[in-house]
Amino acid sequence: MSSLLNDPSITKLIIFALVGMVAVLVVALIFLGIRKNIYYVDEFGEEVEPVRKNAGKLFGRNPDEMPEPRVQAAPAAEEKPSFFHKAEPELEATRAVPVAVKPQAATGVVLSIRIGEDEEERTVTQFPCVIGRGSSCDLMIAESAVARNHTRLFMKDGMINAEDLADHNGTFVNGTRLGKGSRTVLHEGDRLNMGRALVKVEKVLY
Repeated sequence: MSSLLNDPSITKLIIFALVGMVAVLVVALIFLGIRKNIYYVDEFGEEVEPVRKNAGKLFGRNPDEMPEPRVQAAPAAEEKPSFFHKAEPELEATRAVPVAVKPQAATGVVLSIRIGEDEEERTVTQFPCVIGRGSSCDLMIAESAVARNHTRLFMKDGMINAEDLADHNGTFVNGTRLGKGSRTVLHEGDRLNMGRALVKVEKVLY
């Protein structure tokens, strides 16, 4: 044994071995010191102990004490066509069909009657309406050139018509003579000449 210790090469090996062991111990102590200062956090940012095998805890905490996980709502799944049901047929665009609008029926007429400088406005809502000089007329015009029964206003197909009844002077509508027994539809603005009287259609009532 003494001969081995006296051997310089053996002594060097022993010294290197001791130095190596001391170095390993120093490194181990440093590692343990650093590891002691390291801390861990869970997904909620709270400090936890490192996971130990068979420790019975998750991230250093009892599973019963863990907060509820934050669940994000899953995006709505895109509905896939079923192979067992027929797809609903797309509705065709409905064509707009023009509808014939029936004209509204007239209910009366507003007339202005002028003889010379005198003018009067009358509203007629009862038909037939006979215009003339006679006292039995529905609308009497006291003018000698107007016949006793000169013109008749009546309703037909919802429109007001004028019929000439005069024997001599006749009824002129917008400058055109009707002729006895002839009739025409009246519109707003039409002018009827009866003798020296001018009757203008001011407004048709509906």
